[in-house]
Amino acid sequence: MGLKRAIADAQAGLQRKLGSTARDAGPISTPVLVQELQQRKHALKEAAATPVERATIEIVALLFQSILTEERIPAAVRVWFARLQMPVLRVAVSEPDFFATTDHPARKLIDRMGACVMGFDITTREIGDALDKEIKRIVQVVEAYPDTGRRVFQTVLTEFERFLEHYFKNENEAT
Repeated sequence: MGLKRAIADAQAGLQRKLGSTARDAGPISTPVLVQELQQRKHALKEAAATPVERATIEIVALLFQSILTEERIPAAVRVWFARLQMPVLRVAVSEPDFFATTDHPARKLIDRMGACVMGFDITTREIGDALDKEIKRIVQVVEAYPDTGRRVFQTVLTEFERFLEHYFKNENEAT
């Protein structure tokens, strides 16, 4: 129960920190973002009751560190990936098959979102706005339903794929 509470506290702290920073000064820098997540990781590992929980925390942290330091992902989008870390960690801790299968909806969502924004030129606003808004919406839905785990990730993955199909067919014919 201690780890669940620590994850909830970390998620609330990240939402406050990343939300206020984005409003005040624009996108948070990658080093600051990574440092913030490192600090949260250490607190979570202290709350973990088993070596398996600590290993899961470390692996999820490494996954997100890799995403957040990827220069081809726009800084504005990295913040939304950072906010996904705690919900993904919650699922990884509660579902042992998270790492055992590549078709877990949370993993597929991260892969799909990453593939869509990789190399994305955020300065091209007519292309960027719709995708940026959808990623923001998806992350906020995941954050709003923290205890639904796999089900919420499957729902938003399906919605994101429908969005992409419509987007590339009707709004962005050049791609």
